[in-house]
Amino acid sequence: MSLHKIHRKWIVFISSSLLYFLAYFHRVSATVIVEDLMRDFSASATSIGFLTSLYFYTYAAMQLPAGLLVDSLGPRKILTFFCLITGFGTLTFALSGNLSMAMLGRTMIGLGVSVAFLSSAKLIASWFDVGSFASVTGILVSIGNLGGLVASAPFAIMVTGLGWRNSFLGIALSTLTLTLALWLLVEDDPSGVSKRYREVWLDHASERSGDNFRPSKGLIESIKNRNFWFAAFPPFFYFGSFISFQGLWGVPYLMQVYGFGRVEASGMIMLVALGFLTGASFWGFASDRIFHSRRMVYLLGSILFTLTWFMVTSPKLQALRLGFWMSPLLFMMGFTFGVMPISIVIVKELYPRDMMGVATGCANAIPFIGIAIFQMLLGYYLDTYGLVKVSGGIRIFSPDSFHNGFTICLLTLIVAVALTSMLEETRRCNR
Repeated sequence: MSLHKIHRKWIVFISSSLLYFLAYFHRVSATVIVEDLMRDFSASATSIGFLTSLYFYTYAAMQLPAGLLVDSLGPRKILTFFCLITGFGTLTFALSGNLSMAMLGRTMIGLGVSVAFLSSAKLIASWFDVGSFASVTGILVSIGNLGGLVASAPFAIMVTGLGWRNSFLGIALSTLTLTLALWLLVEDDPSGVSKRYREVWLDHASERSGDNFRPSKGLIESIKNRNFWFAAFPPFFYFGSFISFQGLWGVPYLMQVYGFGRVEASGMIMLVALGFLTGASFWGFASDRIFHSRRMVYLLGSILFTLTWFMVTSPKLQALRLGFWMSPLLFMMGFTFGVMPISIVIVKELYPRDMMGVATGCANAIPFIGIAIFQMLLGYYLDTYGLVKVSGGIRIFSPDSFHNGFTICLLTLIVAVALTSMLEETRRCNR
């Protein structure tokens, strides 16, 4: 490959991955501005939970249609159009004069970023060699996680200096600029790679040459397979609890219960993202090279993740949540959560290639539905059982209500671990 093509493929990759960066950013950035939203919209915790959940409902609903759109129209057109939606959604959110307008903006953002991973994955398969697909996809996931890092302490500093509306205005303008860059810089594929695409990008391809694959067949087979449910359904609880903490209620919890400032609390939440970034690589390596078992690693990581929630919620371990010990605890929460992508690997290994797309699309939607429901229900619980007072438009909740809400999360995680333990080994099922 010529030097020009080497440079070109990385330009295409970096450009496309920036929308995935924004997807992660918007996924968790709300935790920094919860009190601002309450004050500006006179909103309850339930309303804020519903507002943020709209991103995840939309994202989940788009997983299967997004794959079809990327296949039929190509990633360049899809990335450009949906990035434009993301930009206008962010602008709508920044300028929203009421909660309904903010909800519209949040929904548009979820719609816009829903195609980010699928489009980038197709471009990777088209521009990079077969042997580089997994490595470059790993880089893509890392870039996404950087969005989660930026959405914590750096974003808190930005909001402290500029206010949340001006901060999102800047993000909206940057997103609209990215839209133009995607149209100018991204190409669907270099010449002669369509065959390689069909061989490599299997996870979300729904139109395949030479077979009679039907999406309905993959959907029916997914529902019938008990291992699919033991692999794909527990993340409903894992992701629901984790993103509800990292992406919405973690910063208010640290501020209202322990008296941290916004920037300091956001810095501690950033440790969760750092832990996840580190853990995702570790657990994948452990699955492939150390234990040679998907089930064992997935179950072990799930148990350890649940134990971190036990420490967060246990009154007897309150001292461990303060000072020096809070930081490693939050890092370990993210590190152990890094095992969760293995659930998608397990689902892929359950099916022949012609059914992987629909099966993984269904499995990928389940966690986002869990996030949406958990964020809203935790908000409802805080409103109903924990409201102490309203000060300057900001709702103050009792420490016990946060503790009890997270304890409910812990109980659902125990159920999820029990389901995960029923999973059969799949590592060699599809070889």
